[in-house]
Amino acid sequence: MEQVLPLHHTDWLLWLSLGVFSLLLAARLYNPIRFKAFCILPFHANRSELEGSFRPVVGRGLFDVSLGLSSFAILGLAVFLILHPYHHELPVLGEWRMYLRLIMILLLFFVFKNFMGLLIGWVFNKTDFIASAQNVSFAYRAWLGVVLFPVCIAMVYGGEAYQVLYYLLLIVLCGGYYFSVQFFTIRIWRIDAFLYYKIFYLCALEITPLIFLVSWLQSLYR
Repeated sequence: MEQVLPLHHTDWLLWLSLGVFSLLLAARLYNPIRFKAFCILPFHANRSELEGSFRPVVGRGLFDVSLGLSSFAILGLAVFLILHPYHHELPVLGEWRMYLRLIMILLLFFVFKNFMGLLIGWVFNKTDFIASAQNVSFAYRAWLGVVLFPVCIAMVYGGEAYQVLYYLLLIVLCGGYYFSVQFFTIRIWRIDAFLYYKIFYLCALEITPLIFLVSWLQSLYR
């Protein structure tokens, strides 16, 4: 008799996928032209304008809020999948509590990083410049969510393709973060301030927090 293998995905992933798809669809229907431009954000001719105008807060419109919410859900799912590598068989993805914990960790990470950035900007009277630079991070986090979503869905429901898609997910995630840091650094470099201030800011609030985040995740789910 042929052995029946258990599904490696569960119902909570289906509901999560539908919820994220609904948010992306809402953004697409609300502003299809801007959504299309956002899908190729790093390579768009009006990249700087798209970066600066994106603010995922209440009152900015359905487009920004939908992409902002979906990006957190997708990034959490991407990290969740990365923590479940392929070891000779498909991993069982049933730990929804682990996913919620990852969402909380990412939320605390970004809130703390943004708050400290604005605090330092306030101390040096550069709040507006820092806020403008942080919009770049928001924009690329949203763009990364749009790009990662089909990869994550393919991993969850693609069966044996999981192993290949796992490495694709890593490449896309690292590439997206590279774009975010690169264009964020360009904005920071335009600030009229001493060079050591810019270097300190990037090291203290971009590189060091990321190292702590990766180390924290490794220690929690090793």
